[in-house]
Amino acid sequence: MAEETASALSKRFPAAAYHAGLSAQTREQVQSAFSQSALEVVVATNAFGMGIDKANVRTVVHSALPSSVEAYYQEIGRAGRDGEPSRAVLMHAFVDRRIQQVLFERSYPPLPQMHRVQAALSAEWELTADVAARAELE
Repeated sequence: MAEETASALSKRFPAAAYHAGLSAQTREQVQSAFSQSALEVVVATNAFGMGIDKANVRTVVHSALPSSVEAYYQEIGRAGRDGEPSRAVLMHAFVDRRIQQVLFERSYPPLPQMHRVQAALSAEWELTADVAARAELE
C-alpha cells in the first residue's frame, strides 16, 4: 500500500515509500533524501518517523487509526517542530475501528474481571495467585 500511494503522489510531489520490505540501503536513501528535502513526501509505516529529526515537516497524514492516543500524539508531533504552522490529518474506515477494538479486547481482560480483581486487592503486598483466587480467576 505504501508503494502504491507513493507512486500516485509522485505524480505531483517528489515522493517515495518507506517500509520494512525495502532493503536497508533503500530505506537509508529515502530517509536521507527526506532529511535533505530532496523528497517532499514519504509514505511510510509508523517506524519511519521515530528516527526523523527534521524541523520543517508541514503535514502528517495517517491513512489508518494508530494503535493508541499516545502513538498518535507521538507521530503527529513530527510536524511543525520549527514553530511554523503544520497539520495532522487522520483518515480511517470503520474496519480500522473494528481492528483496534479486537486488539484491545484481546489485550485487556473484560471490565467485570477487572472489577473482581479490584475488589480482591488489599493494602498489603501479596502473591498474585492469592488475589486471583479471591477474585475467582485462573
